[in-house]
Amino acid sequence: MLQGLLNLRACLHRSAAIRTLSTGTLMIKEPLNYREGERVHPSDAATTKKVRVHESATGRVICDLICSGQHEVDLAARSAQTAFQTWSQMSGLERGRILLEAARIIRDQKEEIAVMETINNGKPVYEARADVDTAWQCIEYYAGLAGTLSGNAMVFKPSPLTPVTAVMLAEIFTKAGIPKGLFNVVQGDATTGEFLCNHPEVAKISFTGSVPTGSKIMEMASKGIKPVTLELGGKSPVIIFSDCDMDNAVKGSLMANFLSQGQVCNNGTRVFVQREIHDRFLAEVVNRTKNIKIGDPLLEDTKMGALISQTHLDRVLGFVKQAKEQGATVLCGGEKYVPEDLKLKNGYYMKPCILANCRDDMT
Repeated sequence: MLQGLLNLRACLHRSAAIRTLSTGTLMIKEPLNYREGERVHPSDAATTKKVRVHESATGRVICDLICSGQHEVDLAARSAQTAFQTWSQMSGLERGRILLEAARIIRDQKEEIAVMETINNGKPVYEARADVDTAWQCIEYYAGLAGTLSGNAMVFKPSPLTPVTAVMLAEIFTKAGIPKGLFNVVQGDATTGEFLCNHPEVAKISFTGSVPTGSKIMEMASKGIKPVTLELGGKSPVIIFSDCDMDNAVKGSLMANFLSQGQVCNNGTRVFVQREIHDRFLAEVVNRTKNIKIGDPLLEDTKMGALISQTHLDRVLGFVKQAKEQGATVLCGGEKYVPEDLKLKNGYYMKPCILANCRDDMT
């Protein structure tokens, strides 16, 4: 009972501390792997490399991520396999109750999760809150289907750029009552991902990321005849007709392009506009784009935060340069942005860009 009270007080203290965090203050000392119901350092930490994790808004290092090696991946996979034996034998009612409890905890901890997500990946906090809402709603939905599904155990490897909130989710699932080991987190780079894909206990692989990486994962999965679900990058089109609601069309196009600073795999980055309304539509889009407030993502009035990394910022700036060389016209933005707030001067910011006169055969 005393231990339970101490844990509760520790959780409440940490929750309050997270809510009051401001940009440029977070430092993470806790382990970021999660196995058997608790945070752990990788078992092979002494022989694997470290990756520095940065706060996108400031460029600060917030922690050193220790990559998981073959042994740690093996421990996580075997732990998940054992936990699945318990989970699959539970009734649908029991599994549904646990998932409903997980949804409730996520809902209650919405602000803490959103703040940590914003600090880790740079998106505005209002977007992060919407992501958290989507998360608990999805889990709540599947809680209603628990009676018809046996469920799965999962070993989750987040991006090494955004490792923080995955461990928070793992803690929430444990608190909700899942068997220890059912949801494990292994942190690491591409090598860790290869260990996971090639592990004999891994029966299915789901991946969200780039097309080249997705292709490699399919190749690895084929050796074990493992089913694969891939959500990869694309250049989704938005088509605007002359009978549209102009205000709604403009808002929709801006959201389709600039949600999460444009870093969404299904963003509608190609906008086709019927000739009769082209000039009017374009003028309105450019005007609103110029007025998007860029800056500290934890401030409520910020509408665009920082890109995920310096490498990605350089890559996007390079795409704009190539587009200009291939004949596109930059109507606004497309260059690095340095906010007035001095603590943000080393952040990975860019002015949102509108390109015209584009062709499908461009880069």
